[in-house]
Amino acid sequence: MYRDRRPKLDWFLKNWSLRDASQISDKFNFVNEEIEKERMQRYRDTARFFKKVINSRNILDIGSGTGTGLKSFEDEGFTVTGIEPDTSRARVGRDRYGVNIIETTVDSHNLELETFDIVACIHSLEHFHAPGKIMKSIANLVKEGGHVYIEVPDFMNFVTDWNDAIFLAHLNNFSENNLNLLGLSVGLRPIIRTYPKPSGIAHLGILFCKDSLNKYNREEYLNTKAVHNQYQHAIDMYSNGLADKFLRDVNKFTYNVPVINDISLSYKATSKTKTLVESNYLQRNISYDENSGEFIVSEPSEVELLSNKIKEKELNFVNRLSADNKVVHKNPEISYIKY
Repeated sequence: MYRDRRPKLDWFLKNWSLRDASQISDKFNFVNEEIEKERMQRYRDTARFFKKVINSRNILDIGSGTGTGLKSFEDEGFTVTGIEPDTSRARVGRDRYGVNIIETTVDSHNLELETFDIVACIHSLEHFHAPGKIMKSIANLVKEGGHVYIEVPDFMNFVTDWNDAIFLAHLNNFSENNLNLLGLSVGLRPIIRTYPKPSGIAHLGILFCKDSLNKYNREEYLNTKAVHNQYQHAIDMYSNGLADKFLRDVNKFTYNVPVINDISLSYKATSKTKTLVESNYLQRNISYDENSGEFIVSEPSEVELLSNKIKEKELNFVNRLSADNKVVHKNPEISYIKY
C-alpha cells in the first residue's frame, strides 16, 4: 500500500536543506525534549528485547534521526552505526550524543556488505519512496543468519480517516501480512512479531532472520482472506469523515490544502507543536466544494475542533482495544509472539 502521487526524493532533500538553513539562521531548536525522552525509552526497551532474543551486538540503525535511538542502543552495550540523510537531524545526533551517524541514504552509502549482525529500521520504512529496494539493500547489509528488525505503524490500527491520504511523511502503509511478504521476497524470514506502543496504540514490528534459502509463495499470499480484509479496511478508513453523498459514486478523491507548511504533515493549521500525529490531525478540518469538486482542508472552527476531538477519542479507544486484544506475550519491554 503506497502513495502513487507524492513529492520526489529530491523535493524532500531540497526542503530538508532549506529547513536546516532556516533553523540555523533563526537559532531555532527543533528538538522536542518530551518526544526525545519518550523515544529514548522506546529504543531502550527495543535494545533489551534484542538482548533477550539475539546474541549479537553489532547494529546498524537506518533512519537514525537525532541519534536518540543509537545512544540508547549504545548505553545497552551495542556497537552502533546510523544512517540519516537529514542534515539537521544527523548533526544533532553527532553533537549531542557523539554517536556515529553517516549522512547518506541507504541507496548511496559505501558501507561494506554483510557487515552487521543486526540492522534496525524503526519507524523509517514508511517514509521511503521504494521500500522494496530499501529492504533489498538492508538484506545485503546484514550477515547470513543475522537479524533485521522493522518497526512501522500498523495500518490496521493507525489509519483512522481521510487525514492519512495527505500525510506526506508516510509514503507507504504496512500490515503484518504485506510486511512479512516484503521481507520474504528479499530472503528475510519472519521469526517474531512485536507490539510496541510508541503512541499508546500497538504498532507493528517484525524481527527477521536472513535466510537466503527460504522461499515464499506470493500467489498463495494474494489469495488469502487477509488481503481482502485489508483492502476493505482501507476503503472504510480513508472515506471516514468525508461527506457520505459523495462516497457512493466517487472512487478517487482530490484534496486542496492551502499551503504545504510542514514537510511531514503536509499542512498544519496551527504553529503549536503536538506530540502525536493524531493530535495534529485534529487541527485541520475538511469540507466539499461543489464548484471545484475538491475536498478543501482548512483550520477548524471551535465547534468543528470539539467534534474532531470526540471522533478521535472514539476511534483511538476502539483501536487500542483491538490492538490490546492481539497481544499474546507480555513482558516489561515489548510484547511479542513467535512465528
